[in-house]
Amino acid sequence: VESSNPPAPAALSVWFALFYFAYYFFSWTCTMIPYDALGMELTSDYSKRVSLFSVRVVFQFLGYAVPNAVGLVLSNIFPTNIIAVYAYTALVLGIVSLAALLVLGFGVSERPEAKTGQGNEVPA
Repeated sequence: VESSNPPAPAALSVWFALFYFAYYFFSWTCTMIPYDALGMELTSDYSKRVSLFSVRVVFQFLGYAVPNAVGLVLSNIFPTNIIAVYAYTALVLGIVSLAALLVLGFGVSERPEAKTGQGNEVPA
C-alpha cells in the first residue's frame, strides 16, 4: 500500500545519511583494499612495486578526469538534451571500463612464486 504522505525531511535526511555511509563504506572496503594490496601480490621487487603504483596513480587520476571531460564535451555537443549527454557518457565510460577490465584480465599475471606455491609458508 502506497502512502500518500511523503517522508518527513528529517527522516529522509537520516535515511540518506545512513545509505550514503553504508554504500561508500562497503564499496570502499570491497574495492580499494584489494586494489591497494594488488601491488604486493604482483611483485616482491621494491622498484617494480614503486613503478606499478606510479602507473596506478596516473590511471586513477585519468579515471577521475576522463568522465568529467567526456561530460563537458558531450554537453557542448548536446546543449539542450541532458538525457543524450548522460546516455552517451555512460556508453563511453562503459566501453572504456570494459577495455580496462579486459587488459587487466588478460595482461596481468601472477608472480612465479605464487604459481608454484612457493613462498606461501607461514613462519613459525
